[in-house]
Amino acid sequence: MMRLTTPPGARWLRRLTLGALVPLALACHSYRPLTSSHVAPDAKLRITFAEPRDVRLDPDGARAETLHGVWRLEGRLRAVAADTVRIDVDEAYDSRGNRLPAAGQAAIVLDSNTRVEQRTLSAGKTLATGAGVVLLLSTIAIVLLIATVVKAAN
Repeated sequence: MMRLTTPPGARWLRRLTLGALVPLALACHSYRPLTSSHVAPDAKLRITFAEPRDVRLDPDGARAETLHGVWRLEGRLRAVAADTVRIDVDEAYDSRGNRLPAAGQAAIVLDSNTRVEQRTLSAGKTLATGAGVVLLLSTIAIVLLIATVVKAAN
């Protein structure tokens, strides 16, 4: 009678499985155009300007500063009023994609050339990533199982 033992890579496979599931637990996100003024407080936003502009930041308890040549801002929504969005700026970038030092709140007056996008869960990307992880892990498990059976048969 042939006795199957735990494949030598089983422990490695369990670790790989746990490591692969972390991105799925975090899910996949994408930015979508903001379509409503009824946005959840603290929503993650990305604001892109058609032309680089100066942005005034008001840090808490500190002197206001102005960032020059800002092309894109990323941060969390604080308030929306008429044509103005107030965000806590996490990151700012110039037109070449260089990160600018930024910390504080900015009030952005929106116009037709300013694109505001909200970070949302992308179910399709999450599903595709999950299917890819399952396929990869299944393939590895089958290869390890075949290797164990062949080794036990010899």
